[in-house]
Amino acid sequence: MTTRKPRSFRPTLECLESRTVLSTVLPKPPTTTAIVHQVSTRVNYSYSWIVTPGAVLTGTNSTTHNKRSTGSVAFAWVRQTNASLIQGGSAATIPFGYVLTSSSAPGNHPDVYNRSFTIRLGIRDASSGVTGYLYFKGTITGTLTASSSHLTVKFAAPTQRITLGSHIYTVTLPSSFVPHSPTTGPYKLFARVSVRHR
Repeated sequence: MTTRKPRSFRPTLECLESRTVLSTVLPKPPTTTAIVHQVSTRVNYSYSWIVTPGAVLTGTNSTTHNKRSTGSVAFAWVRQTNASLIQGGSAATIPFGYVLTSSSAPGNHPDVYNRSFTIRLGIRDASSGVTGYLYFKGTITGTLTASSSHLTVKFAAPTQRITLGSHIYTVTLPSSFVPHSPTTGPYKLFARVSVRHR
């Protein structure tokens, strides 16, 4: 009796193609979110203002003996002030003075203004001890009477920058404003100031 040897099974290409190979997908490692704590840096500084040619501006009036206005437009500044800002933060609003008007002119013969002036802002950076100056050139035009103001103040370059030590200061004045009449009271002036690292 002849004993048959068992056939060895060799998978053919067709058999391999018909098999389903299960792939194992490894889970992604959890994402780590880094938490960054920002520390606000406060910058200390001081500032002061003056106006040239003077704090009191006069106009003209054809009915007066000397042809000058019956009153004036005067600037009153706040004293030198110490302040602080957050470096790279939003601009802060600071008061810097008042504009006061006076006149006894009647409505049919108003005081007339067509004057130029310059406001000088001095800033001292506390950390470096350096002081610098910004110059804002302005004009005041229009008419003024005892009871009304048709004056307009404009600044040619209301936003300016200055570098002091390692800081850059940006200062913005109002581009224009209308001073109050003599019967209304003073007009309060504000500026916007911000600082960033150089």
